[in-house]
Amino acid sequence: LSPATVNLVHSDLSSAFKRAIKWGVLHHNVIESVEAPKIECEEVEVFTPQEVRALLSAASGDRLEALYTLALSTGMRGGEILGLEWRFINLDAGTLDVRQTTTIKGQLGTPKSKNSVRTLQLPQIARDALRIHSKSSRFVFPNRKGTDFIRYNSFVIFHWRPLTQRAGIPYKNFHTCRHYVASFLLGKGLPITAVARYLGHDEITLLRTYSHLIKGMEHLVPAAMD
Repeated sequence: LSPATVNLVHSDLSSAFKRAIKWGVLHHNVIESVEAPKIECEEVEVFTPQEVRALLSAASGDRLEALYTLALSTGMRGGEILGLEWRFINLDAGTLDVRQTTTIKGQLGTPKSKNSVRTLQLPQIARDALRIHSKSSRFVFPNRKGTDFIRYNSFVIFHWRPLTQRAGIPYKNFHTCRHYVASFLLGKGLPITAVARYLGHDEITLLRTYSHLIKGMEHLVPAAMD
């Protein structure tokens, strides 16, 4: 089991034992005597601005061009984009509601967490791409028959991987789009809470995942105070 999984089990068991003590079933929380393993966070990969330009250039005219634009400008998760329906988009208001996602079992489900349920104000580049995108299906990005959403594995194999090859960049997984948006927004000095809410993260997860991007920004503090 990974350290993260062990930590999750440790936390759940500790909560259960605390509740048992509160009910008078137990007198001691034995989990407190067990140290959870330390989680070493690896630095996430991100696209360079040059790679993003190459991807968007290679996607020009592609039937999923709006999908790639959305991923690289909003940081939405792959399942959130593939499960997106037109009823959740208001282009006049420039908003997009994240209310469902695709699952690994090929079904529609609820978003990853309560923080993932959110309303996004869309960047202009995303609004423009969606305006010219085909609206012939219930789903924004349907399969070729237009009857259902694209399965994530099929999307990666038949769409994402070929796009990176056409763009002439080293392959990185689709989730790197999300990492790119997070790193870009944090690099612009936006408040951590605002970035976390936009991405559907909680602040602690955001800090743990992208803390290396925030380090080195201490030099901005004196000027901000002045």
